[in-house]
Amino acid sequence: MKLPDILQNCENESNQSDLKDGVDYHFTEEEIKSLAKFIRRNQDSLPDELSAFRNLVESRIYNSMSIQEVKRFYSQLQ
Repeated sequence: MKLPDILQNCENESNQSDLKDGVDYHFTEEEIKSLAKFIRRNQDSLPDELSAFRNLVESRIYNSMSIQEVKRFYSQLQ
């Protein structure tokens, strides 16, 4: 399933629930890596409302790898 499909599914589910308290979700390491690359590739089109989420994802990447690993990770954007 691609990210737009996942987001659509989440939107459909959120219409049935109250989001004022936020959403709890625990991302796997692979999901975080995928999100980090997606965010980096699409950073110019991300809405400002996602800046805290972007910072959280990037922080997780930077805290889990050495600087060299981060450079290698982001150099593999596809």
